[in-house]
Amino acid sequence: MQRILWLITATLIFIALPAQAGQLAGEVTAALGEAQIVAAAGDKRAAAQGMPLHVGDVLQTGTGGHIHIRMVDDALVSLRPNSALKIASYTYRPGVAATTKIRFDLLRGTVRSVTGQGGELAKDRFRMNTPVAAIGVRGTDFIAQADAEKTLVHVASGAIVLAPLGAGCQENTLGACQTAAARLLTAEMRNMMLEFTRGMAEPRLVPLSDKLQITAPQAAAESFVRAQLHAQNTADAPGQIPVDVGWQKQTLDSLAAQQPPDAAVPPAPVYYQMVWGHWSWNKQGSDFGIPFMEAAQGREVTVGNSMSGLFRDNSGPVMLPQSGSAVFTLRMSEVSLPQTGGALAGQVQNGTLGVDFNVKKFDTQLNIQHPMLTGAVALNATGTLRDDGMLYSIASASNGSVAGSLSRDGAEAGYLFNLPTAAGTLSGTTLWNK
Repeated sequence: MQRILWLITATLIFIALPAQAGQLAGEVTAALGEAQIVAAAGDKRAAAQGMPLHVGDVLQTGTGGHIHIRMVDDALVSLRPNSALKIASYTYRPGVAATTKIRFDLLRGTVRSVTGQGGELAKDRFRMNTPVAAIGVRGTDFIAQADAEKTLVHVASGAIVLAPLGAGCQENTLGACQTAAARLLTAEMRNMMLEFTRGMAEPRLVPLSDKLQITAPQAAAESFVRAQLHAQNTADAPGQIPVDVGWQKQTLDSLAAQQPPDAAVPPAPVYYQMVWGHWSWNKQGSDFGIPFMEAAQGREVTVGNSMSGLFRDNSGPVMLPQSGSAVFTLRMSEVSLPQTGGALAGQVQNGTLGVDFNVKKFDTQLNIQHPMLTGAVALNATGTLRDDGMLYSIASASNGSVAGSLSRDGAEAGYLFNLPTAAGTLSGTTLWNK
C-alpha cells in the first residue's frame, strides 16, 4: 500500500508541475558502499533506501559503491562503482506521450537502464547522453559505460541507437539521433557491443568483452534482488516468479550471499576449466550450465549474453601452445529460437572445432535441428584466436557469429553463437574438450 501511495503522489506531482530542477523523479531502492546524491544546489547526502530523487540530482558512487533507483514511471536504473549519473529531466504523465521528457547524463562510469512506462510510451522522448555520444531507445534494457573519450553500450533486451554528439545530435534534444553516423544495436546481437571513441567518424560494432564490466556478481545480484522483491510483495505460490518483478529494497550484498532453497545443483564429478553459469537460478527450458555462484568458484567470465556467462579457470596465466593445431570434441550444447512467450529449444546434432595455433585461427561447424525448420541447418564460422585465448568469428568468412574462449592451457573451449535462418535467429552455447 505504501508503494501504491508513493506512485499516486508522484504521478499527481508530475501532472501538476513542468519539468524543472527539484521536481520529484524517483527514489533510491538500494544503496551500498560509497554512494551519495548531490542535489542541484550542491548539497550532498549519503544515498539510502527510500530517499527521494529529484530532477537535477547527480548520483555518485565510489569504489565498491552501488545505487539502485526506481523512477516514477517504474523505470529501473542501476549505477555501478566509480560512476556518476545526472537526472537532467524527468517528466511523465500516464497516457500522454507529448509531455514525456526523460534525459539522463552519464558523466562517467557504468549504468544499467531498464525503460519504464514513459520510455515505452514515448521512445522518441528518452535520451541518455555521455560526454561523447547520445543513446536513444526502443523499449530497452541496456548497459552503458562512458568516460570523457569513449562510450560502450550492450543491449540485453530491445534496441538502442548510438550516435556521436555534434552537428545534428545536440545534448539538449530528446530521442535517438537520426544522423548518418547513428548505429543500431539490438538484443539479437548478444555477443556484440557498440563502441565510440572521440574522433571516430561513427560507432563501430565490436565483440562483447569485459571492458564493459558485465560481471557475474553484478548481473546475478540484480537478478536475485528482483526475485526477492516479488517474493515479499506478492501472494504468489513459492517459486512462481514472473519476469518483471522490480528490484528489492534490501542491501545487495546480503541478498547475493543467499541461495534460495531450490538453487542447489549437484557438483560436477570432474572439475572443468570452462563452464556456463546462468545469472538466475530459475533459468527455464534447459539444465545446461550451473548457477553463477558455483560457476564463479575459481573462475572468471570471458564472454556472455543476457542469460549466461562463459566462466574460465583463473588459477594462472594463459599458457596456450605457440605452434601446432588441436581438434576439439563437442561436450555439451544448447540452442533455441525466440518465440512469442518464450523460446523453443532445438538440438545440436554434432559439430567440429579446430584451432591452428601457428596462425591463431579457428574453424567450427555445427549441424542443428529445430522444430521450426525443415531439415538441418549448418553453422560455419572462421575466426581469430587472441593471445588471451578469446575466440571471435570473422563476419566475411562465416554465416553466423561466434564469440568464446579457450581455457588457459588450451585444452578446453566454449563459445556462444547466433545463426540467422528463415524462421529467425538461432542462439546457443557450446562446450568442447580435446
